[in-house]
Amino acid sequence: GERFATVASAYLENAGDWPMSKLISILLDATAEFGDRDDAAMALSESDEPDAAEALLRVALDDGSDADLADRAGESLSAIWRRNNVARPDLVSQMHPAARRFFDPPLER
Repeated sequence: GERFATVASAYLENAGDWPMSKLISILLDATAEFGDRDDAAMALSESDEPDAAEALLRVALDDGSDADLADRAGESLSAIWRRNNVARPDLVSQMHPAARRFFDPPLER
């Protein structure tokens, strides 16, 4: 929601010197601290680069993902998809339940 967007923007100002590739590697690093992975997922919500969406999607599709991290990845990915008018019900149906909730009802085409 609005608070999420504000926090993401504030975080990005602090991590502005972090390249997207670093944010993605932190997000996908199962050994990284949860807080860092969560922050990376939040920051990636501001990007429209396909690599950002792909990384978030990997977390959202992984049934083994931590529910809180899947939740954040789903929230970020839904923000990206809404900005870019992406609708992929085929992928949403396979997502971790915590991530899927951000796409229900399905995005309008």
